[in-house]
Amino acid sequence: MAQDQLKKQRLVYSILKFLDREIQTECGNIERRESIEVAVQCLEASFDVSLANPQNDSIYGQHVDLLSVIPNKSSTKKLLTDDMRQQADKFKNQGNEFIKQEKYKEALETYNAAIQIDSNNAIYYCNRSDTQTGKMQFDDFYETVGVFGPYQKIKYFLLCCTNLLPPVMVYAWTFIAATPPFQCKLPLHDSISNNFTNQLVSSYMPSEIQCRESQKSISLKECQRCFQVVNNSDYDGGISELNPCRSFSFDRTYYQSTIVEDWSMVCDRVSLKSTVQIVFFVGYMVGSLVFGVLSDKRPIMGVSFVLMFVGGIVCALAPEDLIGHGTSYPFFAFGRFLLACATRGISITGFVMGSEIVGPKQRLFAGIVIKYFFALGELLLLSFALNIRTWRTLNAVLAVVPVPFIFFYFILPESPRWLISEQRYDEAGSIFHHIAEKNKTHFDPILYQRFVREDKKRVAANQNLNHGCKALFRSKVMGIIAVNMSYQWFVQNLVFYGISQNTGSWLPNPYIAFGASAVVEILAYCVVHLVLDRWGRKITYCLFVVALSCTALLVIPIQIVFPKDSKINSALKFFSSGSYVIIYIYANETFPTQGRNTGMGVCSMIARLGAIIGTFSNDHLTRAWQHFPIVVYGVTSLFAMLLATVFPETLNQPLPQTIEDVERMGLAW
Repeated sequence: MAQDQLKKQRLVYSILKFLDREIQTECGNIERRESIEVAVQCLEASFDVSLANPQNDSIYGQHVDLLSVIPNKSSTKKLLTDDMRQQADKFKNQGNEFIKQEKYKEALETYNAAIQIDSNNAIYYCNRSDTQTGKMQFDDFYETVGVFGPYQKIKYFLLCCTNLLPPVMVYAWTFIAATPPFQCKLPLHDSISNNFTNQLVSSYMPSEIQCRESQKSISLKECQRCFQVVNNSDYDGGISELNPCRSFSFDRTYYQSTIVEDWSMVCDRVSLKSTVQIVFFVGYMVGSLVFGVLSDKRPIMGVSFVLMFVGGIVCALAPEDLIGHGTSYPFFAFGRFLLACATRGISITGFVMGSEIVGPKQRLFAGIVIKYFFALGELLLLSFALNIRTWRTLNAVLAVVPVPFIFFYFILPESPRWLISEQRYDEAGSIFHHIAEKNKTHFDPILYQRFVREDKKRVAANQNLNHGCKALFRSKVMGIIAVNMSYQWFVQNLVFYGISQNTGSWLPNPYIAFGASAVVEILAYCVVHLVLDRWGRKITYCLFVVALSCTALLVIPIQIVFPKDSKINSALKFFSSGSYVIIYIYANETFPTQGRNTGMGVCSMIARLGAIIGTFSNDHLTRAWQHFPIVVYGVTSLFAMLLATVFPETLNQPLPQTIEDVERMGLAW
């Protein structure tokens, strides 16, 4: 290491001798002479070499004449007009004034503007490096290489493409486990002759009075399709009784077969359907915890793609005629568990990486556009489901969808922001240099080294602090935000997934209903995109949540005006989609880089409890009253809106790097 350092110093000494000779010959050009003197000072300070040291020749040996080893080549130096030089100098002077006022971010921007005009002026680079003395943040340095150039646009598009997969795997359940209209399979259905009247069929259907007397806990509709009358007094003089149905006839207008039909997941067996989906959301919870806490993001993405493929294959092999009735159900549930784990790895990591590779002004764009792809993923699923009407075949086809994405691991970027937070400065520097090349900007190594030194000081000041889950509660402010944000995620997942999983009942045609739901979701994202940077995060979020709460709590009077559910469900889907995407953006801007993945992972894990309760509500509470779940959504959303008022506003604020940055943001009250 000492020999390498000596070689570097010998090279720098030769460069300094060359520059010193140039200074002596530039007597008439004061500006050029000043630029070279600045360059000499920077090199002397950076490599600990001084031209004033009389022992230089004995230490470094005879210096090399650099002009003698450089081949002649035609110059491609940019020609500058006097007006261009004056404009660049004007930007430099403005930067100097900003430095005096300690406005380091503004100074950085003006020095960058000067460099864009005259990239060969060393004074501009040296002055720009002085902005680091003001403890320049990550976003300030990131601006120097470009925060949304060709590099970020290409990588962000690839990250968006990965977000097509989660909705395919989540909402496949809508078609695989759809519940077509059904009724008890009566003895008449097995008769060779079909010459029986509607009156004869209705004699097996319980009356409203019979249902109210013997099945008070369920709705009339549920009673009449899950029970049948036996020993009917009109025919044999016996006593009428209600017996639960053991076999059912399903309508095949839209589905050739579903898992609900094959495994009779209706009536008193509806818990079989709920259990599979609950297992799925438990997988969501596990995936959120495991993939959220682990911070090596790019490997997580690669592992998630492979895991999703394996989970899809397991589900495709689950039908009982392949592995037997006894193990088919748990085998299928396990496959759904794996799919859920993989889905969270892709969703959380993709969202965080997409937000971190852009600058502060593009965070809204990054947070919203990736959700557009989520809705497009729903339409992709719809295209498969429209052409494949049997659940076994649909499972098999969806299993191979993740295969092309496995290769994304080799082309997706690592987040330089995260590398800096992990003190992997050499790797981050290489990525910054690569970003500058792709964006056709300049990577300033001197500025970067000063930024690194300052970051190391910040790390040293906080090196004894825990950055895991406990760190979120080390600070009172951070603890309040973490608990509050967890409840917000719980409510948003309860409402969003509770409503989204029920979209098939909006209209008679479940495929049109599902497509309409995706369009409503995209519309909600567009509205959020338009207003979030104008109204701010907190106000917009609270407005969406309170609108959802009012719609849900007024469901009974609204139902009088609009007898059909589609208008109510469309409004609920719109407001739930808007608040759902905002809370993702809000949380990402509230948690510090040191604990962002951990905070997002913990919130996502708790949110799965909301998704599980939403699933349970759809399958069980609706048996008692059709609008019971919607009222639950309204009450919980009202409390969420009240608690959200405590959050700080994050609009146009830099992403917090440390918990101390979050404390400086503070609470609203």
